Amino acid sequence: FSSNRSHPLQVSGRVLHMTGASAITSLVASLAPNISSAKRVLVAGSASGGLAVLLHIDAIALALRSVPGFKGDVVGLSDSAFIPHSVAGSPTHAVPRFIAAHELWQPVR
Repeated sequence: FSSNRSHPLQVSGRVLHMTGASAITSLVASLAPNISSAKRVLVAGSASGGLAVLLHIDAIALALRSVPGFKGDVVGLSDSAFIPHSVAGSPTHAVPRFIAAHELWQPVR
């Protein structure tokens, strides 16, 4: 949910589509027409969605507070968060772990 790459990323022969930032923009846009009278907005997620809540709750709250008439609270609930272990300062070590985790979450066929 933090990238908005215009082209897929190729890593070790795998193609990664990293366009999650547009999902957050779309979320806020879809809520905007009906949010002005809300008293509280709960943004919740589990696993990678829980991580997205942790990373983006402030930006979501800021965007929702810019909606005319909205004066409610924005709260986040991260039920769990998937955070791959990586060496500090070396994000390239995390990419293979994301790929391995993605393979674990493939649908049963």
